[in-house]
Amino acid sequence: MANQIKLTVGGINYTVKSDESAEYLEQLGDELEERLRRITKRNPTISTTMVAVIAALEASDELHKAKAETARLKKELEKKTFAGQQKIRFEDK
Repeated sequence: MANQIKLTVGGINYTVKSDESAEYLEQLGDELEERLRRITKRNPTISTTMVAVIAALEASDELHKAKAETARLKKELEKKTFAGQQKIRFEDK
């Protein structure tokens, strides 16, 4: 069942529907709001659209790096054995 929550991000009110919990959605909204404030503080003359694009690029960069690190760690763990037993193999969902 989808949860519906009202968020304010960048001074704009949004109604978001998601299967995620309201608490999780609020956390995402708070994190995005903080990111937007930080970018605006560093670049007070750029437009709201540019702030949003920079925030999206930052988030995409973090996601890409996290995925790469996860893949690296999975490979590292797959190479290890525990007491001569079979190697561990992680499957993505």
